[in-house]
Order: sequence, then C-alpha cells, then structure tokens
Amino acid sequence: MNYRNKSLEKTFEIIEALSVSPTTPSNLAKDLGINRSTLHRFLQNLEELQYVEKLPDHRIRLSHRFIRIGHQAQSHFHFITVAKPIMKTFADRIGECVFIASFNGRKVTYLEKAESSQTVRIVIEAGGQSPPYAVASGKLFLSELSEKDLNQFLKRTELKPYTTNTITEKNDLRRELRRIKQNGYSLDDEEYEIGLKGFACPIRDVSGSTVAAFCVAGVALRFDEKKVNETIELLKYYSNEISMQLGYPGYHTTISGDQK
Repeated sequence: MNYRNKSLEKTFEIIEALSVSPTTPSNLAKDLGINRSTLHRFLQNLEELQYVEKLPDHRIRLSHRFIRIGHQAQSHFHFITVAKPIMKTFADRIGECVFIASFNGRKVTYLEKAESSQTVRIVIEAGGQSPPYAVASGKLFLSELSEKDLNQFLKRTELKPYTTNTITEKNDLRRELRRIKQNGYSLDDEEYEIGLKGFACPIRDVSGSTVAAFCVAGVALRFDEKKVNETIELLKYYSNEISMQLGYPGYHTTISGDQK
C-alpha cells in the first residue's frame, strides 16, 4: 500500500530548493515545474507558519526557524550521548523513570529514557508524544516561548482537559508559565494522567538555548513532600551537569549530603 503524501513531498521539494539560495516565486515555479498558483498556496502556508519569508527584492528565502531546527537536530545526537550515563545515575538514585523530551512547537516528543527500578512504574516510550500544556516538559518549553510565539500557540490550541487537574484556562496557563520561568523547573501534578507526577528542567547548550527537557516521572503516591523536594534538587543538579558538558556556563554545585 502506498502512503506517500504528494503535498508533503512537494513541500519538501520547495524547502530543499530554497535551501540552495533565495529565489523569486516565478523562478521557483519554473525550476520545480509547478503551476504558479499552486506554488503560491504552498508558499503562503509556509509563510504563515513562519518557515519562509519575503525579501525586499521579492525573492523568497527560508526563515531563521530552519537555523534553529538544524541546530537542534544536530545537537540531539550530542546531548543524548552526554546525557545517557547521567540519566542512568539519576534513575537509579531517585527510583523513577528519567527521560529527555523535545518540542516541535505543537507536541512534546520523548527522545530517550532510563527506566525506573520500581515494580509499579510509569512507562515512557521513546518517540511517544504528549500535549505540551498538560505535561511538565511541555510547560517548560512553553515558558520559554516569546510572547508572540506563545500567543500563536494558544490561538491554535484547544486546552482540552485530560484530567480534572489539567489547566484549561489560558490566563491560568500563563500564570503557571511565569512561575516555571521564575522557579527554573516545571511540575505536572496529575494533569495529563491521574496517578502520574512529572518534573522537568531545561538542558541548555553553549548559547544558553534550551535544546531539550530533562524529566522524571513516577507514580504520584510515591511523591510525598520530602521526595518532591529531593527530586527537584536532583533534577536541577543533573540537568545543570548535562548543560555544562554541552558548554553552558552553568554553576558548580553539589547535591545535599554528597558530591554526586
């Protein structure tokens, strides 16, 4: 069975052509053998999504988003390698699932995990996705968006409830994101799934950009006040360790009670 999507293929043909050099719509239509009115629809959609932009001389070029995407995609291979042994150490110490997540502007995607040693545990599958406003990693990413990008996200996203704890009011979500920005970590208090509690901190690269979320999730009943505080302390420590190995200045610190 053929699942090829011709519109998607044409979109990437346009993107690949523009990656060579900026050009006018008429030349692009000629080079790709596309009807100009058809090409206009593709370019209009890409421009609305901020993936292409018009230059003063009427040429079209790829936007800055592709620089960020390329940088993030390249960094994935490096930071996962750096993070793996730290993830294992953290998972063994906290006794819960530790994982790394990315964000594409619409969904959170889980990239890598270190399993919990608990008999009853949360299962996170690499490649799985979640709605950003309902999980710790997603709220962390949303807290770092510019006001313009956050407004666009909220405009196109229905904040539907997954549990009674899900934040479904936009003003409430904005307040939550400001708290996350101030505190440096995010919490999912059974907002996506009853019985699941999650935490997330940023992994930053040499430029200070957040390239991923470093996360832990587990059965909510196991997280009493003491374990919540311990989890946040460890999460901040280990995410900082990964970030420093990626070139982020970070800050030298230790975990309460030892040097690991």
